[in-house]
Amino acid sequence: MEYRNLGASGLQVPVLSFGTGTFGGQGPLFSAWGRSGADEARRLVDICLEAGVNLFDSADVYSNGASEEILGAAIKGRRDKVLISTKMSLPMGDGPLDAGSSRYRLLASVESALRRLGTDHDRHGWPRHVAHQVYYSLLGRDYEWELMPLARDQGVGALVWSPLGWGRLTGKIRRDQPLPQESRLHATAQFGPPVDDERLYAIVDVLDTIAAETGRTVPQVAIAWLLSRPTVSSVIIGARDEAQLRDNLGAVGWSLSVDQLKHLDEASAVMPPYPYYPYRIQEGFARLNPPPV
Repeated sequence: MEYRNLGASGLQVPVLSFGTGTFGGQGPLFSAWGRSGADEARRLVDICLEAGVNLFDSADVYSNGASEEILGAAIKGRRDKVLISTKMSLPMGDGPLDAGSSRYRLLASVESALRRLGTDHDRHGWPRHVAHQVYYSLLGRDYEWELMPLARDQGVGALVWSPLGWGRLTGKIRRDQPLPQESRLHATAQFGPPVDDERLYAIVDVLDTIAAETGRTVPQVAIAWLLSRPTVSSVIIGARDEAQLRDNLGAVGWSLSVDQLKHLDEASAVMPPYPYYPYRIQEGFARLNPPPV
């Protein structure tokens, strides 16, 4: 496993981290993501730690707190071997203080998360922001337009979520083929970012070619592309079972060639909207503020 600094901090994190949205399986969205209980979660955590993945991500809204509870049970007895990140702000109830990012809500939510996780490890008072979670993939490159230049300038590391484009870059979705019956997109597509189908198919075509050239899988190639991008500290992978996890872990330990990166860049490129596009197509603007990629 490769480790990188989390932004401008001195904290070293693995380039792959594990997202626990599949733990718990409560509600229409999260039950479609996965239904891992305590035993399966413990096995997935075991595999992660064996591979050097020691950063685990959760959120209070994941299965209404059940994800954090199951993660806490899965790491019990080895808390000092792992890093945990969790999130709050989305509604956890109908009351006026059950949503948002006020000081009261954040402090109360941290204490609640610590109880669910079964840990008292906490750290308040970061001197500055050192990380942010961003949606970034070959299908969704909006991050490059504004947040990536800001992160590069300010030393903020990206923790990338949904690196396979909301489950569309698994190699199972192809031109002129129906959506596989087992795909979670039947239940979750409405919650994810919109995608132009033809652009998706063009990207998958290139991924297929590179997967054949490298002997890797389509998801591994898609994640490897992300690991080559500026400001990326860690890519958050998810898995419903052991096979998916082991496949995603195969994205590290090798690199794409310059030509392969170029082909993926070209297939996934999209012209950004105003005010960003002049910096991509006009030399004068680009000299003032060069695009990061």
